[in-house]
Amino acid sequence: MIWQAQQSDPRCLVIVDPQPRSGEDNMELDRRALELVCHASTNQASPQSLCRIYRWNTPTVTLGYFQAPDASVPSAISGCPKIKRLTGGGAILHDLELTYSVAIPAQHSIRHDPLKLYDVVHTAIINTLATQNVVSSMRRDSSLFSGAKLSDSHQTSNDPFLCFLRHDDRDIVIGKNKVVGSAQRRRKGSILQHGSILLEASRYVPDVLGLRNLVPEFDAQQLSNQLAVAIAESIAPEYEILKSDAGQRKLHQLMFTSPSETSI
Repeated sequence: MIWQAQQSDPRCLVIVDPQPRSGEDNMELDRRALELVCHASTNQASPQSLCRIYRWNTPTVTLGYFQAPDASVPSAISGCPKIKRLTGGGAILHDLELTYSVAIPAQHSIRHDPLKLYDVVHTAIINTLATQNVVSSMRRDSSLFSGAKLSDSHQTSNDPFLCFLRHDDRDIVIGKNKVVGSAQRRRKGSILQHGSILLEASRYVPDVLGLRNLVPEFDAQQLSNQLAVAIAESIAPEYEILKSDAGQRKLHQLMFTSPSETSI
């Protein structure tokens, strides 16, 4: 049975970032979100969760936390900007995608089983895709992978360099194609989870197909419009969504003030 948000769980503030950002800015905002909920967990009577929906202003490679900074990058993407991220897993080429991040404070009931956050958010994405008649599932629920060894918590040197060529039982797949992958970082009971939703194959990695390639009638704008509410409802009993000017002001506050000066 899937975990469900409790009435006592913190409310969620959702920021739909109105502009694509650099890899450096996106990863810094994710880091700040985790720092903020960690601080709020110990210094606020009523901490909140923080969710951001965002995009990238240029094709960018993020390296998993445990990947060496001087890792051998495939020649096809070697010219793209590279930056480390807080979470583990393989490298990701962020190009034609929609990205989400969720930062959960330690007071949230899901902290007792952090892996459930993958299930909850991925189920919300699957259900949102279903409104467009896009049939997707988590890899573990697909008959195409029945009996296969899927996830392994121990990374090895034999793992593919790119995350979307690796297999985890919580990946969202269409057929045998992975279209959503997520990763976590945990700190002091708080959780940061972020993930990539592939909209279309990048010209740099054309064999990794996205939603538009697999479902030609897929409407990326409709997904973008629905995603913030879907994720917020999956993790919080109450939420607020900030877009455009309000979202920009809150993001500026997150980027340029200390956690003690920032409230969410």
